[in-house]
Amino acid sequence: MIAQFVKYSLVSGVSLIIDLATFEFLSRLMLFPVPINASISYSVGLVFSYCIFILTIFKGTDHSAHRLSQVTRFIVSGILGSTTTYIVCTISYKYLTFSIWGSKLSAVILSFILVYFFRIKYVFRNERLPHEGILSNYP
Repeated sequence: MIAQFVKYSLVSGVSLIIDLATFEFLSRLMLFPVPINASISYSVGLVFSYCIFILTIFKGTDHSAHRLSQVTRFIVSGILGSTTTYIVCTISYKYLTFSIWGSKLSAVILSFILVYFFRIKYVFRNERLPHEGILSNYP
């Protein structure tokens, strides 16, 4: 479980860099309000992270029915994360007067924790790490 969390965190870190770069780009364009920029950039990082997760960390079956179900649950986790990001950014930027980056980073931290536990419980619940044996999912 610790190794899985470390690998998950590394992929999430790279996704965060992509997220923040996209956020910076969108913020400089000034086309959308801060919460919308934060949600869009979160979604870009989300797509990247799913691809890396299924290719490297959570190697499960490749049955199309299983993959479709997994993608659907991952999209739900993304909606949860994006909604959390939007709400936290709105509250922290508009009402608590955080800076643009302060609101984004507070949203990232809360969203990371919430989405991690959701994904472990619902998205990748039947997956195992490549080095784990078939009985490793049992206590």
